[in-house]
Amino acid sequence: MESGHSLTDSLHKISSLNNYNSWIYESIKKGVSGRVLEIGCGIGNITDYLLKDGDKVCAADIDADYVKFTAKKYKGRKNVKVIKLDINKPGKKIKSGAYDTAVMLNVLEHIKDEGRAVKNVKQALAKGGKFVILVPAMQIIYGEMDKALGHHKRYNKTELKELLENNGFKILDIFYLNFAGIIGWYFSGRILKKSHIPENQAKIFDKYILPVTRPFERFLKPPAGQSIVAIAEKI
Repeated sequence: MESGHSLTDSLHKISSLNNYNSWIYESIKKGVSGRVLEIGCGIGNITDYLLKDGDKVCAADIDADYVKFTAKKYKGRKNVKVIKLDINKPGKKIKSGAYDTAVMLNVLEHIKDEGRAVKNVKQALAKGGKFVILVPAMQIIYGEMDKALGHHKRYNKTELKELLENNGFKILDIFYLNFAGIIGWYFSGRILKKSHIPENQAKIFDKYILPVTRPFERFLKPPAGQSIVAIAEKI
C-alpha cells in the first residue's frame, strides 16, 4: 500500500473535486459518529467531512509522507490526531474498542491480506461500532490506472458482503455508487491505457456530469457503479 507517483498525483487531483468529495461523504455519513478512525487518510481529502459528524478523528496512513502532510494540515486541531499505521500490523497504536466508527475509503483494494485487515478493524471498534468502507467495483473495468494505483482487485457486492460477514460484521447497507464513472474509468484505463487520472476529464465530471447524476443516485441506487459502499456493524 506504499504510495507511488500515480497514487499521490491522484490524491492531489481529487482534493480539488469538491462535488465529488462531498458526494462521497454524503453517501457514507449515516454511518459516521463519535470517535472516528480514518484508515488510509491520504492527504486528508475526506477528514474535514468526518469532523462534521464525528467528535474526534484519528487520521491514519501507512505512508510517512501522507502522515507528515496531514499532520501539518491539522496542526493545532485538538479533535484531530494523525498517526502512521499499517492496519495489518497495528501493534499498540490502536486500543481494542477505542472507536465508534472506522472509515476506509479506497484502501482495502491495496491490501493483499484483506481478511486480516477487516479483523483488525473489528478489534478497534467498540461494541456496536460501525465500519464504513468504499472500494472500487467491477473487475471488468480493471485497467492500467488500477495497476498504477496499486489495486490488487476490484470488488462486487457479494464478495465484499461475504468478506465483512465472515469477519464479524453485520451489513446495514451496501450499494453501488457512481454509475456514470464506469465509462470514464474503462475508457481511460482499458482503451487509452492511461496510468494517471486525466485531470481535465476529472474536472469535467465533477463540474458538469456529477451535478446531474448525483440527484438520481440519491433516490435510486444503480445496478452497477465505479465503487461499492458498505456500512456494517460489529457483532
